[in-house]
Amino acid sequence: GAGKSSLFNALSFSLYGKLPRKISVSELLRDGSKTGSATCTVVAKDGTEWEVTQGRPKKTVYKKNGQVVDLTQDEFEQHIGLTYNQFLVAMYNAQ
Repeated sequence: GAGKSSLFNALSFSLYGKLPRKISVSELLRDGSKTGSATCTVVAKDGTEWEVTQGRPKKTVYKKNGQVVDLTQDEFEQHIGLTYNQFLVAMYNAQ
């Protein structure tokens, strides 16, 4: 009722481009919108600031300390030290 799951869904999409449960990306968008994006900034263990933006239609932009870098999703997960499955366990078990 309070919207906690909606926040976790948006974080999941922003960081990993994936949504848990059976919802679609269009459900994250404002009613009637066909485009949108979600951005999340995380600080890695080494102090590096990473920003990732996932857009609809599909577009992902990674930034390291404010500079755009060319990475794969797997490389990004290695840099932040948190896989998608680890994120799911940490976020959804805490609810």
